[in-house]
Parts: sequence; C-alpha cells; structure tokens
Amino acid sequence: MAKPLDYTPQAALPASNTASDLLQALEEHRVLEGLRLLVEGGSEALALLLNHWNRPENQRSLENLARLVQLITHLDARLIEGLNRGLQLASERTSTEPPGTLELLRGFNDPEVRRGLYVLQGLLKGLGRG
Repeated sequence: MAKPLDYTPQAALPASNTASDLLQALEEHRVLEGLRLLVEGGSEALALLLNHWNRPENQRSLENLARLVQLITHLDARLIEGLNRGLQLASERTSTEPPGTLELLRGFNDPEVRRGLYVLQGLLKGLGRG
C-alpha cells in the first residue's frame, strides 16, 4: 500500500532564471523525487505514463504543456516580478471597499497604472492577432 503524502505548502518562490535555482525548487517541491521514483519503477511505470499521455484526449494537454514551458523560458524576470506584485496588490484590494468612479479615474494619473494598462494593451493586441 502506498504511503500517505507528507507535504507542507511553502511560500511562493521568487522569479529566477538560473538553473541551480530551478533545480533547488524542483528538489524542494519533491519533483525530482517523483521523477526518481518513476525511473526506478522501470519500464512498467514509464509505459503506464506514456499510454496515459498517448490517448487522443491528452494530446492537446501535452501540446499546451510544451507551449507553456516555451513561454516561461522566454518571459522576462521583470515581467514575472511585476505580475507577482500586481497579484499581491490585487489580493489586498479584494478585502477593501470598491473605489468610486472619480478615484478610479484619478488612477489614470499614476504612471505605474498607465504602464500596466499599456502592457495589457500589448497582451490584448497579441491575443487579437492569435
């Protein structure tokens, strides 16, 4: 019988683009241990995994995973850090009263807000071309 998982969630890791940090994060999240167990399982475990992913309904998932990995490797660390800060700020704002219309309009005077909107505009333009 399988042993129960012993897992304690950790705080999100800061964005990094070095191989050693990536390996350390994979080790901390026990991904490397899972890969080792898969390899030790031999050809049966690998065949089971490959049969699962070779099903027609899973092909799109594999393609999306490959594209996601490509996307992550090409992202600028500053963009990831900005996204992380933006998500933290958004999380803080969900627990407050919604701003009035004038307060929202005053936000357009903030250069950081305008820069963020410009980044979102680029994202929307790229989505539109897709």
